[in-house]
Formats: sequence, C-alpha cells, structure tokens
Amino acid sequence: MVSGKSMRVLFDEQIFSNQRFGGISRYYSELVKAMEANQVVSAKLLSPLCTNHHAREVPKTCRVGIPFPEIKCVEKYVRYVNKKFAARFIDYFKPDILHQTYYPYRDTPRRSNLRIVTTVYDMIHELFPLDFEDSYQISRLKLRAVRRADLVICISENTRKDLIDLTGIDHDKTVVIHLGVDHMQNLPLETPANSSRPFLLYVGLRDTYKNFERVLKAYAKSPELKSHFDLVCFGGGALSQKEKNLITKLKIPDNKIIMTGGADSVLAGLYRRASAFLYPSLYEGFGIPPLEAMVHGCPVISSQSSSLPEVLGGAAEYFNPGDSDDLINAITRVVFNQERAEELTRLGSAHVQMYTWQRCADQTLLAYQGILKI
Repeated sequence: MVSGKSMRVLFDEQIFSNQRFGGISRYYSELVKAMEANQVVSAKLLSPLCTNHHAREVPKTCRVGIPFPEIKCVEKYVRYVNKKFAARFIDYFKPDILHQTYYPYRDTPRRSNLRIVTTVYDMIHELFPLDFEDSYQISRLKLRAVRRADLVICISENTRKDLIDLTGIDHDKTVVIHLGVDHMQNLPLETPANSSRPFLLYVGLRDTYKNFERVLKAYAKSPELKSHFDLVCFGGGALSQKEKNLITKLKIPDNKIIMTGGADSVLAGLYRRASAFLYPSLYEGFGIPPLEAMVHGCPVISSQSSSLPEVLGGAAEYFNPGDSDDLINAITRVVFNQERAEELTRLGSAHVQMYTWQRCADQTLLAYQGILKI
C-alpha cells in the first residue's frame, strides 16, 4: 500500500492495444478519470504506445504511456511493446489491484498481496457462437479469467445471471456495477448533412444479433413510417451487400436510408433531432446508446430483451424484437403521439441521472476494498 493512499490500482494495457475507440476502452478511461480525485486510491491506466483515443483523454498524472500514431502495419509491434512494458511496470508499480481490461492469453504472475479483477461485459460469444469467428477462443479465455480472478464485475444483473448459468462461477465472487453515460453531457451539437427531414435514428453495428434487419422490414411494411420519416444510421460502417440486397427486395427508396458517422458531437446532434431512437437488439450486456439518447431528450423505443428492461426501466417504449408488427406499433405509439413522446423524454431525462461514471467508480472502489479487506 502507498503512503497517503490506501490502495494502488492498475488497469492493464490489453484493450488499449486492440481498440482505437469503443465502449470497453471508454469504460476504463472514464473509471480512471473519476478515480483521480479520490484520496484513497492511486490509479494508473497502462497504454505505453497509446493509439486509443479514449485513453488519450485521461490526464497524464494517471496514464502511463505516450501518444503513438495509428499505423496499420505496426499494430502487432505496438501490442508486443505494450505487453512487454506492462509486465515490467506491474513489477515496478506493485499494484494492490490489477484490473484486467480484457481476457488475457497469459496469466499475470501472482504476488501474495495482488488481487486480480476482471469485468464481464456480456455473454454474447457463448449465446451466439455462430455469429463470431473467435467465439470459442474468447469464451475459453473469459472462462479462465473469471476462474482466476478474485472479483468479477458484471455490468448488469442479466449479465451476472448469464455468466453464472453458463460457467457455474460462484455468485459471491461477483458484483454488479452499472456503467455511466454522463460523458455525453455538455457536448457541442453538430448538425450532420442530409438530415433535414424528420427521422428515426439507429446507432452502432447492424449485423446478426443487433437485429437491424427487423428495423428495415418494419420500416418497409409501414407506409406511414416511410412517408413521414427517413431512417438515419450512425456508425457501423457502410451498408453491406446483404443489406443493400434486402433494401432493394423490400423496395425501400435509396434516399430514405441515410448513413452517417463522426464524433460524439455529431451523434449528440442526431439524438437531439431524431423523432425517436430505435434499439432492436436481441441481446445486450448493458446498452449504452439508448441511455445516451435519453441524455439528449430523445424518446427511446427498445426491444424487451436481455438487460434492456433492467437498464432502461420504465423510460422506454418496448416491443418484441422478433415481431415486425410489434415494432411498427411501438414506433407508431411514440412518433404519432406527441404526449407519449414528451412523456418518454421526461422519464428518460430523469432516469439517466443515476448512470454516472462517478457512481460507477465509487462502487468499483468499494468492491476493490471488499477483496482487500480494508
């Protein structure tokens, strides 16, 4: 333990070597920033050759590493250097808590007083193994990580239930800590091009369990939705050939589907202007985008599946993700009913206040203290 501080916490380099952006690297970056002012902890984030944009936003006082250019041909070199440096820094820093940011290929050597923490974000690879080429490998590494860890943080009760059901891990070894979304507050609002008409908003990846095809089928089936609203998709890359073929088959005009991307400020502007936010996913470990929509006063229409009712509570309009008609009805109840839309905006704005990174960090520190018995 350090003088004047009751514990040393180190977040390892794994996710920052493998992501440039992303929900997981944002999670740890926000945790470190929220812990910085706490007088009982000395927290460091390891990103030696730092190519991750979220890590670069962490103050230098609690980040170990230097900005490094994003060069595709040296990605393996960056990961190699980061791994070697991390092993040496762990020996130097002598943390009380090593919080692994993903599921490691090799186990970290144990000191007698070192406690290892792992966060489980979802059980998507176990529940939808055919959707990912690396499902077996990720599942194997995850299982080894949670068995070896002194504490397993789950980001929702639903994720904890799935983890216990699928791995048999001891319930007492786990704790549920929800994420924060206040990083979306106080952003400048950019107005993206091609969004002058009323629109429904979809955010993120669109393949397999994300259930985007259901949105297309519902949209195509409803003349009212097609005539009154465009469908704007933020992030997730360009339309795949399979998606283009489906859009053609469903006879959706090309100018009705608008693809866009950009910084958080662009996304914030879309949330502000959208008539409703659609979240049709079949499975989520938590579900950040609908909470982000609530931050910006956008009514949320969500599938009633996995962790989403737990996280969104009574502040969303729900539908059966396997039923296009139910999705159409849910959208209609919101976008053609100003009173319901305003109610969801009001409920969402109040509900989202509980999801702060400071609260997440405080609960995480309490969990650390529990396994350190301090």
